[in-house]
Amino acid sequence: MFISDSEYIIRMRRVFHQHPELGFQEFETAKIIISELEKMEVPYKSGIGGTGIVVQLGTGHPHIAFRTEMDALPIEEANDDIDYASKIPGQMHACGHDGHMAIMLHTVKQAKSLCDAGKLSGKVSFIFQPCEETRNEQGQSGAQIMLLEEYLQDVDHFFACSVESTFESGKIFVRDNAVTSAIDRFDIDIVGKAGHGAYPHKAVDPIWITSHVLTAINSIQSRCVDTISPSIISVCSVNGGDAWNAIPEKVVLSGTIRTFDQSIRNNIHERLSKCVQISELMGGTYKLDILRGNPTVVNAPNMSAIVRRCAASVVGVENVVDVPLQMGGDDFSYYSIDKPSCFFYFGAKRDSISRQHHSSNFNIDENVLVKFSNVFYNIIENFLIG
Repeated sequence: MFISDSEYIIRMRRVFHQHPELGFQEFETAKIIISELEKMEVPYKSGIGGTGIVVQLGTGHPHIAFRTEMDALPIEEANDDIDYASKIPGQMHACGHDGHMAIMLHTVKQAKSLCDAGKLSGKVSFIFQPCEETRNEQGQSGAQIMLLEEYLQDVDHFFACSVESTFESGKIFVRDNAVTSAIDRFDIDIVGKAGHGAYPHKAVDPIWITSHVLTAINSIQSRCVDTISPSIISVCSVNGGDAWNAIPEKVVLSGTIRTFDQSIRNNIHERLSKCVQISELMGGTYKLDILRGNPTVVNAPNMSAIVRRCAASVVGVENVVDVPLQMGGDDFSYYSIDKPSCFFYFGAKRDSISRQHHSSNFNIDENVLVKFSNVFYNIIENFLIG
């Protein structure tokens, strides 16, 4: 039976959606991808970083590469009205990676036809990357591991997309230079001396200390950082004590720092360190850990220009628009550090319901996915067909 391009992408997206797997655990996902690649009779290398897969077609230069993520999130799906909801309890493709993989597979199929016809003047790689959302025990994201692959050392330009459930469906969003923020995590232990709530003078109250530390932290952005450059520091969890009449020994805080400028990033780290030193002035102690995460995704303007042109030929120039700075992050930043690259957004808002990324009711407009694959195809044509 004939299956249209759109039907293929939707079918594959739903297969992936039903079988979500967490970062570096995407073994069944890899099997599904490999099965499709073998049907297409394309060469591939698998098992990179455990589950990663690389497809390469053509030879020589220019060498361009497309990246898609394979991992899902530890979220229980709440979409009871669809017949392709997650079959894995507590796990869900709530960030669009299922759609990215489906788009990529279709693009591989299109590129294979060009290669078989002898039309490729250069090389195209397709990177199926594990674990974009988190990191392994060594602190590495999937992008960092994939970039160790020798086949990717001579890539000239990398491209990737994010299917956005909150952006107008069918439109394509691009930006020059900085796109997403650098992402850092911090964890703080504020340690006092436990005691009875009736005798606070005999204890060192870490909750009381924490209140002063929080005030200081929440003043960093407004009083210590250049307000012209966007940045955020947010304390997102505070945990301490489990009894109504007992002063705990410790309060634990955690949060995130988002920046676009390296000097401001370093300044916030330094200021945060000074804020927690308040603990010692008030009789307690502290422990601060700052985990540097993904750097800023940066688009080369000449690559963004190519994406805009390739997108306009698919959706019309009026539907290719600039996207504002995004406080979210992506480990595509590691691909874009040294090579002129482009990360852009596909609008796929499904309906009037709020379906935020990382939410239990996340879903997208599947009907526009084939257009996005055609944008990838146009990028291949731009670089590899004379």
